[in-house]
Amino acid sequence: MNGFSRMMLTPILVILVACSDFSTEETSATIERFHDLYNAKNWDQLYLEISEGFRESTERERFDQFMSAIYDKMGPFEEGASYNFNASWVNGTTTADLAYSSKFANGSAQESFKLISEDDVWKVHYFNVNSEVFLLGPQANPNPAEDDANTDDTVSF
Repeated sequence: MNGFSRMMLTPILVILVACSDFSTEETSATIERFHDLYNAKNWDQLYLEISEGFRESTERERFDQFMSAIYDKMGPFEEGASYNFNASWVNGTTTADLAYSSKFANGSAQESFKLISEDDVWKVHYFNVNSEVFLLGPQANPNPAEDDANTDDTVSF
């Protein structure tokens, strides 16, 4: 492709993405829904709401094991902020890549999502969570006095 063709194609692609059914509010709502179902440990509904491609690549039992393992290590999702966003439109398919800096009950994490628009509905097509908690365990409570007030049978270091 010569320089002139690239120069003419770029504005066309920008216009096509801008004219697609793209909304950052919708992508944010999809991630929020994902986190709500995660916090409820509702793997059944979460599996139904991920993309068809995600379901085809991940057996149901494996998905449940994966999500349960994340929840067991990280605990409930508390808050997150998107720090990277990239949208693309290729061959009639709109996708969005989002990176989140997130806080869970047991520590912080970087989450990566790829969303895909299926029938004008954003669905999670890929999910990854990266955290030191997987290697080091939960972060220690910065306020040890709270641990003393805990009357359950947990052990704190």
